Amino acid sequence: PSVQPSSTPSISPSAKPSSAPSSSPSIKPSPWPSSSPTSLPSLSPSYLPTGVPSESPPCDPDKLPITDITTASKCSVEYDGVPIFIESHLKDVNCISLSLKQTLLPNDVEFFFAEFTDCDTGNPDKKRCTKKNSLGPNETSNPVSTRCIDGFAYVTLYAQDSQYAANDTAVIPSTCFPSSTGTQNRCKWDFRIPCSC
Repeated sequence: PSVQPSSTPSISPSAKPSSAPSSSPSIKPSPWPSSSPTSLPSLSPSYLPTGVPSESPPCDPDKLPITDITTASKCSVEYDGVPIFIESHLKDVNCISLSLKQTLLPNDVEFFFAEFTDCDTGNPDKKRCTKKNSLGPNETSNPVSTRCIDGFAYVTLYAQDSQYAANDTAVIPSTCFPSSTGTQNRCKWDFRIPCSC
């Protein structure tokens, strides 16, 4: 071999690789990837992300405990089991889908109401109320979606039925359209549901 490199590149590659790497990098990158990673990190970050960020899976409804936080006077008839059924924890971590479950009375309840922050609006000052008439024992209502506020969803339930005592006088909001027949035989419960598991 010559002592010094030629001033122009050869037309064809040499039959054998050189005994040592060149002192400077080639002008153009190699058309093939190297067989092993480089020993040094690249000088600049890549322009493309390495992948799609992971998405937190929804919570298991069984892992969302429902807590009765009622502070008003107790109803004359205690419910038999929590009267809320968690349908699902939506992919939007700020929303929970739930149904009313009639565990309030052993017979049909005349009027059953649920007041909550609507998941569609998310405005805690504009609550939504649903009403269910003549709900049988352990029967559930259609699901509704409630929005979480500071990590919790809050649901207030009301019931109006002649099976409650005359001194059960919970005030049902007008937005729930309660029966206009007096203000007695009405009960109220407040519930809190965590939005993370």
